[in-house]
Amino acid sequence: MKLLFNESLIHTDLDVYECGYQQCPPKHNYGPAVRNSYLLHYVFNGKGTFTCGGDTYYLEKGHGFLITPDSLIYYEADVSDPWEYFWIAFDGTMASYYLKQCGMEKSNPVFKFHEISYIRSCFTNMMAGEKLTSGREAYLRGHLYMLLSF
Repeated sequence: MKLLFNESLIHTDLDVYECGYQQCPPKHNYGPAVRNSYLLHYVFNGKGTFTCGGDTYYLEKGHGFLITPDSLIYYEADVSDPWEYFWIAFDGTMASYYLKQCGMEKSNPVFKFHEISYIRSCFTNMMAGEKLTSGREAYLRGHLYMLLSF
């Protein structure tokens, strides 16, 4: 499932473009590819691999990974225990700064965070933002700030 929220670039400090959820089949993959915005993935169940900058990371429940603009990436779900994850695509004039404050950047694209219920709540709320008719962008941006602050 993928939800597109922001159809045009508005150049604020953080712009949420889309978010989604995927329960992948075995060996489901994406790439090699280069993206033009940031994408943050968080693994709720299962396992998979993420390759960026020539490094391959083996990830499982409680791990997340960051795709940075203009980086060649590839990721793939495990054959016997494929992952389930939420993801969010965003950019903005302060995106790089906020990510560095969280310890995430191109040279450190993987993190581990076990407060799964909080992360799930942030992503679920963002996905629910599709139904809003007014204030949607502020609502989504607010939840992205909360996710990054936690």
